[in-house]
Amino acid sequence: MLHIDLNKPDCELSEIIASRCADAGKVKAVNIHRQSRPFALVEMSTHPAALTLAAKFGRPTIGSCVLLHLAAENPEG
Repeated sequence: MLHIDLNKPDCELSEIIASRCADAGKVKAVNIHRQSRPFALVEMSTHPAALTLAAKFGRPTIGSCVLLHLAAENPEG
């Protein structure tokens, strides 16, 4: 689960998420979904990068994409 300020617009969230995922490899795209249980589908440039990112967050891969659940970050830090 990725804790993030869900009050920010999608374009900002995408940039923040890409930045937090960049240590696993090059991020190609981030798609934000805000249904009842928000998530981001993060597309990595390679399958090995997706596997690295998936291991970091304990999440599944879908090809070269990783599904990350989003949660509101604690306002007190």
